Amino acid sequence: MLEQPSLDGLARKPRRRKKSDSTQSQADNCPIAHIVLDVQASHLGKTFDYIVSKDQDDYAKPGCMVRVKFGTRRVNGIIWSRSESSTTPISSLKFIEKIIPIGEVVSKSFMEDISSIADAYGGTRANIIRLALPRRIAGVDKENLLDDIHLSKRVKWINELQKNFRSNDTCAISQYDGSENLRKTTYARMIATYNNANLLKQSLEDVHKPYYLHHENSSLSNNYKNNCKAFLIDALPGAMRWAQDLAWIIVTAIRAGRQVAVVLPTIREVNDVMRALMVYGLKPYKKSQNPSGTLSGDVARLCAYDSPADRYRAWRAIEKGIVPCVLGTRSAMYAPVESQALFVIVEDGAYQYADGMMPYAQARGVMRLRTQNHNGVFITMSFARSVISQNELKGKNLAAKVSGPLIEIKPFNTIVSNACPWVRLLNLDNLNKINDPSAGSRIPYTALASIRQTLDANLPVLLVTAQDDTVQRAACKKCHSMARCKRCTGPLDLPIDGSAPKCAWCGSAAIGWKCSNCSSGSNFIEAIRVGVNFTAKEIFKIFNDVPIIISSAKQKSGVIEWIDQKPMIVICTLGAEPRVLSSSKNSCGEYGLVAILDAWTSLYNTGLDSRIDTLNAWMKAASMCASKNRGGSVLILGETYDILAKSLEEWDSSILSKQELQERSEALLPPTVCVARIWGFRQAVVDTLNAIGAMSVDVSEDITKVVSKNGDLDSSSNLPMLKVETKDSESVVSGDSSESEYLPPLLGIVPMKPPSTLHEQNSQRFEELNDRVKAVVRVPLEYRDELVNRLKKECAKHFAMRKNGELKFSVDPKDL
Repeated sequence: MLEQPSLDGLARKPRRRKKSDSTQSQADNCPIAHIVLDVQASHLGKTFDYIVSKDQDDYAKPGCMVRVKFGTRRVNGIIWSRSESSTTPISSLKFIEKIIPIGEVVSKSFMEDISSIADAYGGTRANIIRLALPRRIAGVDKENLLDDIHLSKRVKWINELQKNFRSNDTCAISQYDGSENLRKTTYARMIATYNNANLLKQSLEDVHKPYYLHHENSSLSNNYKNNCKAFLIDALPGAMRWAQDLAWIIVTAIRAGRQVAVVLPTIREVNDVMRALMVYGLKPYKKSQNPSGTLSGDVARLCAYDSPADRYRAWRAIEKGIVPCVLGTRSAMYAPVESQALFVIVEDGAYQYADGMMPYAQARGVMRLRTQNHNGVFITMSFARSVISQNELKGKNLAAKVSGPLIEIKPFNTIVSNACPWVRLLNLDNLNKINDPSAGSRIPYTALASIRQTLDANLPVLLVTAQDDTVQRAACKKCHSMARCKRCTGPLDLPIDGSAPKCAWCGSAAIGWKCSNCSSGSNFIEAIRVGVNFTAKEIFKIFNDVPIIISSAKQKSGVIEWIDQKPMIVICTLGAEPRVLSSSKNSCGEYGLVAILDAWTSLYNTGLDSRIDTLNAWMKAASMCASKNRGGSVLILGETYDILAKSLEEWDSSILSKQELQERSEALLPPTVCVARIWGFRQAVVDTLNAIGAMSVDVSEDITKVVSKNGDLDSSSNLPMLKVETKDSESVVSGDSSESEYLPPLLGIVPMKPPSTLHEQNSQRFEELNDRVKAVVRVPLEYRDELVNRLKKECAKHFAMRKNGELKFSVDPKDL
């Protein structure tokens, strides 16, 4: 047989045979490794067994990252545990291919956190690991993280911090005069401002073992088990006052030996707290400017704003215990802090805290759960307290694990009165009382006179408008009723480009729309939101001699971070308020007047927390205004809920949150019940609802028939119905049997619009192929775990059997 001749040096080299696993020998002790693989499928959410070879025995420890062969591909995984035997025959197991030499990336306590979070929200451990662990950067692993700061230096640094903190605090006690413009908060300032401030300080300093000793794995004594504390702090008005008080809390916890994880809604709040911590001498963790590029700092940052290398570098520093504090957005809730850590969440009702990936965990619930696992301290701080926080103050009827009792840290009334600006509601009735000739206009004459007076005092003015979106809510021109969809009663949106109005819920076009209140036709639809551009043109006609600045994420100039304390008019959307620089070193800059335009848009906001979110945004903007002692005032222009205006005027958000909690208790809405939202294609959702027992409900069925002796639900029974008992004029949700009216657990099924990524490709198809629906299931709080387990099981079965259609669910969603 002839062969094709080849040139020298180009002949095909013979392939090397891969060494078979038979040449490897398993480890002598615990040769079976139980590994959590990076596989996101719900039905593969268990551990898989692999064999540890002898040469890998010293490195294959629980928490290490490995690479194994799974089917026809190679995937990464985390060794969860090791044992002597496996339920799988040893002949079917494969050896671990590679152990990534970066040490233990997941500690034992962090493993417990991951398992608890996955169980609480119906996900798998692989789902949480994907979100909790940043993408590995090999170049960062080669860096010596202990060049500049290591644990021995960190211990000395904390001792120095304790001395400086104690001396400065003692000095400040004799000099404190009640001023609200100090840049550094002290213990004397906290005691003079908040009730229970001494209890907060004692809880922060009650540390059994500092975080830098967690590697010794010494267990807590019985006196410190289940000793976690939780506090609710109402933020005070004043420029950056909330950040200054939070910085004192963080420094107090660090000097006591705690690691701190702080979750904030946006990068702007992260920077505010970072600047407040720098006043105490703490520095951001980053590379130094010298040629060696050593790492130094005390406060790490975990934000999507940072590069992958910086995120991974910060995460490794926190995991090693080199950095005691981490600030960040939603992803910081998974920060690998150890021991009795402090977990802080600011504005716990913000929409940014809802995770957009399976299992759609909520940051507040995750941090509450981790606080219990670590026997740490949990603090929620916000301008407008959420309904969940208000419910937890009672300490009764709470969901296990993700909730618990709170201790209220509320400022004294005299402090609030001195720090709060004047608040005036300029609606139609109040303008008529003062005989304003421009009553009914968008910016009345009274407001214009106040703006001119503030500018003459050489102070800036802040005008806050509604959200500057690409779509606008629609209303009837004639009766001003909200325009709603005929198909699902959802609110209609008016696109900016002038196209036909569409439903915000199901996406249907409003063709042939008529007002349900006055029967007006589609020609009487108008937008009820006005953007910043129109506002700037309107203001320029009146104040053409004053600089006008626009701050909005939707504009080309973007969000303006800082302005000087000079006479100017700033027009911005809620959440995009520029900070004010001050020439004084002992105070922060502030606005002389804050005007909230188009307050009537709050009447049309949809969502379960719409009023709470509105009040929080208003209080956040008003906090940048000068106090009434310095002539600061806040104007609410337009019609709104009386309780919103009253809460802002008295700077007491509990007025609104108590009413919201009462109404939700009567309507059987969260947080008085556990709620799960299920969405996807119609047939998949219907099958799931039938399987979990949410649709086949018998009203006459006694609740005790579906409950076993140990108090758990029978897996084959229907979900319990909701019972409302009227007692002392209060509605109480209960799962016990009594002669009361029962309500079914299911709300819906209602249509929903397709996701934006699928809208264009499905626009030319039949409507039946785009039949996407959602439903809400409610159960008493004591049956939360049972509902989660049933939903998790059915979703895993749906994907394991490769059924057609989308199917997803989330527990404790922000909006229904």
